Amino acid sequence: MLDRKAREIQLDVIRGVAIVLAMGWHLNGGDMTFAASDVWLSPGRVIGWAGVDLFFVLSGFLVGGLVVREVSATRGFDYRRFLIRRAFRLWPVLYVYLAVQVVLTDRPWTGFVPQVLLHVQNYFETPLHHLWSLAVEEQFYLLIGLSLPFLARLRLGAGHVLAGLVAVILATWLLRPLVALAGVDPISIQIQTQYRLDGLALGVALALLSQRYPEIYARLARPRLAHFAGALAAFAALFWLTDDLSRSCLGYTLAALGSGLAILAVHGSRHRFFASPAARLLAILGLYSYPMYVWHNGIGNRITPRLAELAGITSPDLVVIGKYVLSIGLAIVIGLAIEQPFMRLRDRLFARPGPLPVRPSGPASPDPAHPLAAVRAGDLS
Repeated sequence: MLDRKAREIQLDVIRGVAIVLAMGWHLNGGDMTFAASDVWLSPGRVIGWAGVDLFFVLSGFLVGGLVVREVSATRGFDYRRFLIRRAFRLWPVLYVYLAVQVVLTDRPWTGFVPQVLLHVQNYFETPLHHLWSLAVEEQFYLLIGLSLPFLARLRLGAGHVLAGLVAVILATWLLRPLVALAGVDPISIQIQTQYRLDGLALGVALALLSQRYPEIYARLARPRLAHFAGALAAFAALFWLTDDLSRSCLGYTLAALGSGLAILAVHGSRHRFFASPAARLLAILGLYSYPMYVWHNGIGNRITPRLAELAGITSPDLVVIGKYVLSIGLAIVIGLAIEQPFMRLRDRLFARPGPLPVRPSGPASPDPAHPLAAVRAGDLS
């Protein structure tokens, strides 16, 4: 029998918002016929790039939390098992996508397959531009795995690790404007790991704080309304940071801060919104956000326009709606047919070593009535 627990709808809502933003950045282009279409497409067009920052902070919070719990429970960390579980989580969906690109497009496979297989597509240009964030995450977790034995030999406590994470965050915030003003390519600042460590490190820092210093974390998370207002203000400010220089100097920093505040605002919250249909819809999008992220660009920008042309659909408003419908629908099919079976296989072959302690949820415990309950505890890693 698989070890199961309810997912936290609050964090799946964050993940759902992140994938909607990211999809909007890639799918919302073009001139629309109706002004109303421009209104609902505007957030994705202008600040949709910040969806990746939400993913980074949330990923650091969830995956970092799993690492902290395993270290706390076993006084060690099985990094080999961690990498294998990550492979089962990420590779099937990604590699099927690569195979489709090789078979059904005219792109030379040497221009993207080796880069993506080695997770270095953020340093070597490929036509699959949107996959750069996957490389940043994998390189970051590789750094964590390589650093853990060194930290263990130094016998550093949680406080020292937390201080180190804060130093990484502040250094990244300082590095970006320095290199931007020095003339470094804005695309490099956007996609290369050394310039994007802050979001993931911030998520891990919040996870470490919640696990090892739950009282401090509870006090920090208590003013939820203030955190929510701060997150909204940070993301609203991004609407005015539309040029490359301002985004490199300040935009990514505000997006990371806003993402951290959003997690503090909703993590463990019992607000009635999380029982609403809107929250449940966002949570479902969050559940399938990984296949949605990998596949949406190809489905939305290559397949959908061709299908619309064959069907004689000329309205750009209908085409963009079709992009979302097809991207979401096919991503759910891919999640059910590929992602989830491999995750079940992973949990049978490479289960986590022994029970982990229950993760504190801050001021309030997770909502047991999550609409996506009974999903494996390990599906976040």
